Amino acid sequence: MAVVVAIGVLIAGPPPGGAARPTTYAPQKCSKPRVEPSTIVITCADGGLYLKVKRWSYWNGREAGGMAKVFANDCDPSCIGGTYHEGRAKIRLTRPRKRTCNGRRGIRIFQRIKLDWRYMPVPGLGRNYDLACYP
Repeated sequence: MAVVVAIGVLIAGPPPGGAARPTTYAPQKCSKPRVEPSTIVITCADGGLYLKVKRWSYWNGREAGGMAKVFANDCDPSCIGGTYHEGRAKIRLTRPRKRTCNGRRGIRIFQRIKLDWRYMPVPGLGRNYDLACYP
C-alpha cells in the first residue's frame, strides 16, 4: 500500500484584486518622509508649532493616529522672544496625496493633521492644520 503525502506551500502575495498598497508617509521636520515620524513640524517657516509623538496607535494607507506632546510659540513680544507652551493631544493624520518630498517624487504623504485637545489644550490653537514637506 502506498501512502501519498501532499505538502502545500502558501506564498504571500498582494491582496486579492490588485497590488499591495504603497507606503504612506508623513513629513518629519518638514523635509524627511517617514513612516511613524517622531517629530512633526506644522509651521515649517519658523518651527513655532510642532509636536513630539509619544506613540502611534495605528498607521495605514488612509490615516494614522496616536498621542503627542504639542509645543506652540506664543510669539509675544515676537516669535524670537516668545515662550513655548506645551499641551497634549490625540492626533490624526489624513488626506494622503502623491507629492514630492525631499527629492522623492510621487510618494504618498499625509496632507492634514487634526489635534484632539481633550487632554491638555494649548490656548489659542486650532484643531486642523495642513502638513507640508519641502520638495
